[in-house]
Amino acid sequence: MRYLEASGMRVSLVQAGRVRQLARARGLWAKTDRIDARLLCWYGEAIGPALRRQLSAEEERLRALEGQRRHNSMPAVA
Repeated sequence: MRYLEASGMRVSLVQAGRVRQLARARGLWAKTDRIDARLLCWYGEAIGPALRRQLSAEEERLRALEGQRRHNSMPAVA
């Protein structure tokens, strides 16, 4: 996403499950790169997900630390 944003593209982050549900609703069960690309374009046009706000370097660093903290605090599975 950083690369796309750096090249001036507008980016949205969406849950894969929602896109997959939309595909099933449209009768698309096959899963190939070409189908996925078309589906993501259609999803963006039809649903219009919010564009991701470009984060500063400090915000990116804090998000990475937060994710690491969350990962390290997960209880061990017995």
